[in-house]
Amino acid sequence: MPHSVVAVVADLFFIAKIMDAAKRAAVPIEFVKSEADAVRRASDGAGTVLVDLNCAGIDPVQLVKSLKAVGPIRVVGYVSHVNIELRRQALEAGYDLVVAKSALSQNLPNLLAADERR
Repeated sequence: MPHSVVAVVADLFFIAKIMDAAKRAAVPIEFVKSEADAVRRASDGAGTVLVDLNCAGIDPVQLVKSLKAVGPIRVVGYVSHVNIELRRQALEAGYDLVVAKSALSQNLPNLLAADERR
């Protein structure tokens, strides 16, 4: 069975894109809107957590620290290509990968399925 993905995303446009890519990659996905829900789902065995670093109501730096405390989980963030400082902070905090929104859109099926090829 493929690993599962938890997505911390509020943008309906990206939710639709991510759902479509997950379906094409045959990867189960669940959307959550809070840090607590993301950590709870990671504890339940999610293989990857996908995070919109600009998602309202979350602290992306604290979130990755909480997720990594759960265990070895892959955390992928995405952000606007102009938000260089947030990208740097996220990588320093422990995100495994941080991509621009445009790169996310282009490579989403591969990013979602990447954990299976580890």
